[in-house]
Amino acid sequence: MPMLLLAVLSSGEKDRVAVGEWGGGRARLTVLKEGASLELDCAHGSLEAMTLGQGGRFDVAGRFVREHGGPIRKDETEEALPARYQGSVRGQAMSLKIVLEGGETVGPFELTLGGRARLMKCR
Repeated sequence: MPMLLLAVLSSGEKDRVAVGEWGGGRARLTVLKEGASLELDCAHGSLEAMTLGQGGRFDVAGRFVREHGGPIRKDETEEALPARYQGSVRGQAMSLKIVLEGGETVGPFELTLGGRARLMKCR
């Protein structure tokens, strides 16, 4: 149980994922109290506040944006898709997958609190 306390903050009502950088191969998740942002090789996303349920599981709403190689036009707009960010936290380890509207799944990703991401951005 002491390890779990390192990665989870008590908010009085629910537990939350610890604020900080979570990194691993091909993904970096920056968790803030009010939400989180995700960077992948050729995508990025935003998440609502990451509250934890039973067994350290989470399922939060967010947006997901695919990126592309080459130049980005000045008038180009991002196509953000509604997404569910799902996974679990155990100690300082997180498992994360993204379920896009329509059912497509991106991931899973294995992240560590304080871990470094190895990203190769396509932009």
